[in-house]
Amino acid sequence: MGSLRTPVGPLPSSIYWRRRAVALLLLASLGLLVWWAMNIGGTGSTGSGDDGAGGPATSISPEPDEDGDGDGDLVEDRPGGRDPGDEDDDADDDAGEDTGDAEGTDDGTGDGADGDGDPAGPGAGDVEGIAIDDPAAPAGSGGAGGSDGGSSGGSTGSGGAVPASLPRCPGGALELSLSPVSNSYPPGELPRLRLTLTNTSSADCRADLGHRSFTLTMTRTDDGNRTIWDSTTCPTGSASAPVAVPADDGTERIITWDRRRSVEDCDTRGPEAPYGTYLAEAEIDGFPVARTTFRLEED
Repeated sequence: MGSLRTPVGPLPSSIYWRRRAVALLLLASLGLLVWWAMNIGGTGSTGSGDDGAGGPATSISPEPDEDGDGDGDLVEDRPGGRDPGDEDDDADDDAGEDTGDAEGTDDGTGDGADGDGDPAGPGAGDVEGIAIDDPAAPAGSGGAGGSDGGSSGGSTGSGGAVPASLPRCPGGALELSLSPVSNSYPPGELPRLRLTLTNTSSADCRADLGHRSFTLTMTRTDDGNRTIWDSTTCPTGSASAPVAVPADDGTERIITWDRRRSVEDCDTRGPEAPYGTYLAEAEIDGFPVARTTFRLEED
């Protein structure tokens, strides 16, 4: 222990103390350097910094040097093969599709209501049935019925909101009449019927063309009055579709039938109705039945 406090050697003791101080300083510096290196390395490996949380690096790996300049070509796209701009385009496309769907819903009947297409196909949203259209409504306003849904397996557009305060047409005040737009329909042409509601009272009232109150049947008279289509089978659309009927006046609706049979399986579209003479019967609860005939021509 004495040699530690009193250095022994040919040189003065102050030189030995200086050597010891330098050695201690070097050891302290080395320890500090090791501590600093461990802290810096730990921070980078845990990913707690901004770089760790920022996602994958922009440049990932070099590609083959196609231009021959010796520096290689860097991959600058993010993993996944999609550009951020593509996501914006997809969002715009989705918004456009949603807008198109909403417009189809507001229009009510789609092409089928105009008689140019199949009301049970795309646009009407139903497996089979009818479309009810207001011929007096402006183009694109949706048609008739005061509802955005279908009526009895078809669709009923909205020709204007019917006030809830408008009273229901009283018994005996509403008269229904039914007539074909054409007496016969060749193959491929959808039958269209004109339904007229006449209010004989001195006050405005409302009638209901929803499937809860309004029914329509198509019976083939050539086949022993066999019912081919019935609105009570798999009814779709709005249960209530109010229609305003002015006092001492009337309103019309055009009914387009999809020319198909009713089927018990509501998820299956019925087969095409056979040719022949048909009896159509329309009824609103509490009022007399309206009838008319038309013919589906043979090929």
